[in-house]
Amino acid sequence: MKRQFFQITVFVDGKCALCRRMGLWIRCLDWLGLFRVTSYHEDARFADYGLSFEAVNREIHTVRQRGTRLQIDGGFEAVLVILKYLPPLWPLLPFAVLLRWLGLGPVLYRRWAENRRVFVGGACGDGSCPGVRGRKR
Repeated sequence: MKRQFFQITVFVDGKCALCRRMGLWIRCLDWLGLFRVTSYHEDARFADYGLSFEAVNREIHTVRQRGTRLQIDGGFEAVLVILKYLPPLWPLLPFAVLLRWLGLGPVLYRRWAENRRVFVGGACGDGSCPGVRGRKR
């Protein structure tokens, strides 16, 4: 009997320097070969999963697929999925689960996502991050 593994697609903002770097780290740490990181600006397959451009532009999304079964997570839950399936990051998982349990994980993630223009040093200052709030430097 052939064992069937998950495939995890991660939709990131390919026009955000920090988001691209995060995608590169996911690829580098993917010892199990489960992840496919793609920019939603270049790959519109997010719509195949019922996700809107506004949703993927607002926060990171993961789509776990095993056969025909899908599990879609966004925001901090997507971060937990990434931590769960990247063995080098397993030491961070208990801390992340604690943040979720305390209700802080989603709040901190939302704050980062809404202000990522500030956190990436104005990399989105050319208008490439529509809908992302934040102050310009």
